[in-house]
Amino acid sequence: AGCAALPDTAWRREAAAARAKDAGRLDRMIGRAGGRVVGGTALFRTADFPDGPGLFRALGEAGIYVRRFVEAPERLRFGLPPDKAAWCRLSRVLK
Repeated sequence: AGCAALPDTAWRREAAAARAKDAGRLDRMIGRAGGRVVGGTALFRTADFPDGPGLFRALGEAGIYVRRFVEAPERLRFGLPPDKAAWCRLSRVLK
């Protein structure tokens, strides 16, 4: 599938636009939850939160796995949710 998709420039443009839109949506959710985006790519976002360890626990309890940084406990890295159910679950935790 990947070999067929790569030469398809229209598909690549559409996929890149969709990921950028999703990344913006995740940025807004992070901001509403009191976080500050400090880095990322089209596929993930890294953000600082006032209570990073507490949020890490809450996300894990909801089945949402994020990367934490031992050297920066306020920092979490989120991958883009893969589907509507995952977006809804993340939204409930990042209220």
